[in-house]
Amino acid sequence: MKKIMLLSALLIVLTGTAAVTFSLYSESQVNELARRVAITNCTSGEIKPFSLGDLLSNNFVLHLELDPDWINFRTSYALDNIYYNGRNDSMNLKTQELLQEKRYLSYKDGWRKIVIKNPMLLYSGLSLYGKKFIENYNKTLMEKRDYLLYSPGASWKFSGIEIYGKMTHEKATELASRNKKQFLGRTYSGLPNDTIPDSIYFEWAKRVEQETLDSLKTGEYLKNFSLKKHWDKERVLIDRYQNLIIQLLSLPDEKLNGFIRKPDTIFYNWMIKKNLVKKIDIAYQLRYPNDLLLLTQRIWFEYPEWTPRTFLNEALKFSNEVEKILPVYK
Repeated sequence: MKKIMLLSALLIVLTGTAAVTFSLYSESQVNELARRVAITNCTSGEIKPFSLGDLLSNNFVLHLELDPDWINFRTSYALDNIYYNGRNDSMNLKTQELLQEKRYLSYKDGWRKIVIKNPMLLYSGLSLYGKKFIENYNKTLMEKRDYLLYSPGASWKFSGIEIYGKMTHEKATELASRNKKQFLGRTYSGLPNDTIPDSIYFEWAKRVEQETLDSLKTGEYLKNFSLKKHWDKERVLIDRYQNLIIQLLSLPDEKLNGFIRKPDTIFYNWMIKKNLVKKIDIAYQLRYPNDLLLLTQRIWFEYPEWTPRTFLNEALKFSNEVEKILPVYK
C-alpha cells in the first residue's frame, strides 16, 4: 500500500512539472521561437550568432501573442481606433503608454514569474526541446541563406563591377550616363537642369562601385557559409558571456551590486581593462554585454531575493547545460 501511495505521489509531481513545462513552451512554440531567432540574425546578407537579447526579445513577443488577456486588452483599444489612427494627441500617447505597461506586466506576471519561482523548469524545457530548437534554428538559417543567395532579386548579384572593372573617369561617365534619370531635375550652380557635371557622374559611379564590391563580398560570404562556422561563432559568444559572469562573480558583493545597480563609466572601463568588452559592444542594448547586465539588474529589482550573485550563478550553471547540447561538426 505504501509503495502504491509513493508511486502515486511521484506521478503527481512528475505530471505537475510536465504540465507547467508545457505551459512555458509547447513543441510548436519552440519551433516558432527558433524560426524567429534565426530570422532576426539574418540581415543585410550577414548571418550572426544569436545573443541572449535576441532570445529574450523574441520570447517576449511570442509570449504576448499567446496571452489571451493581452490579446483581449489590445483588441479593445484597437476597436476604439485611438491607438491606431495615427493621431499624436495626449489621449493617443496615454493609450500607447498604457498598452506598453500592460505588455510588460503580461510578461512579468506570466512567463517570467513562473520561471523565477521555479527555474528548474528552464532546465526541463532545455532537456525536452533544446535539440529541437537547434534543429529548427538550423533549418531556418539554411533556408534564409539559400533565399539570400539564390533568389532572383538577391542584391549580391549586381554585376556592375564585373562589367566595368576598375572604375576610371571615362567609365564612370559612361555608367552614370546610363542612369541619367537619377540626376534630371536637379539644379547645379551655373548649369542647366539637364546637364550633369562629370564630378557628379564620378561621385555616383564610385558609390555604385563600392556597393557592388560589398554585394559581391556578401555573395562570397553566403556561398561559404556553413553551420559549423556559425556554431563556432556561437560558442565564442557563449564563452564571452561565461567569462564575463566568472569575472563578475569574483568581485565582492558590494562592488558587484554597485556595478549592476548603476552601470557607469568606471564599470565599463573595468570590463574593457579585463578584455571582456570592446567599445563597440557597449552601444547595443540587446547584445553582449548589455543584454545580460540589464537582465541581471531587472530581475534583482523586481525580485530582491534574486541578488546579482544568485542570478549570475544560475545563469552560469544554465549556460553550462546549454553547451552540452550544442551541435558538433567535424
